[in-house]
Amino acid sequence: MPTVVSPWDAFNKCVAAAFRVCRDEDVARDIATEVCGNAVAVLVDGAPPTVAMLATLANWRALDYVRKGKVEIVRGYDIERAADSAPTPEQDLEAKQERAALMARLSEAEAFVIERTGEGFSDDEIAVKLGKTAVAIRQVRSRARRKLLNGE
Repeated sequence: MPTVVSPWDAFNKCVAAAFRVCRDEDVARDIATEVCGNAVAVLVDGAPPTVAMLATLANWRALDYVRKGKVEIVRGYDIERAADSAPTPEQDLEAKQERAALMARLSEAEAFVIERTGEGFSDDEIAVKLGKTAVAIRQVRSRARRKLLNGE
């Protein structure tokens, strides 16, 4: 059963919920004040609202502020600096060529293990795909890393 509280007891939760969306503490406090103040006047099914209900209302109200343009959604973000840090087509090509050269040093199984490890697959998942044990996969990965590091 949800905990029933005075709406003002949920004020800090409402501020946190609104702040996660709008990233402006003053606006978040205003939204929480509005939500808690309105909740005092309105009863839900004859009972005071729960903390979760009030936090959800604050979240929705903050989303409304963002949608209507009342709050700038990204503060202090320098779009030109971000665009300058993007790799150039030449850098992309160079990275692809370097990756291809590294992968050419490895056997097919070693390349498969390195790629899947980088994608977050576990040793057991990789072992199932290759029909090997997890211990064998760790050995293959170790051998592949040694080849890549030593330039073998």
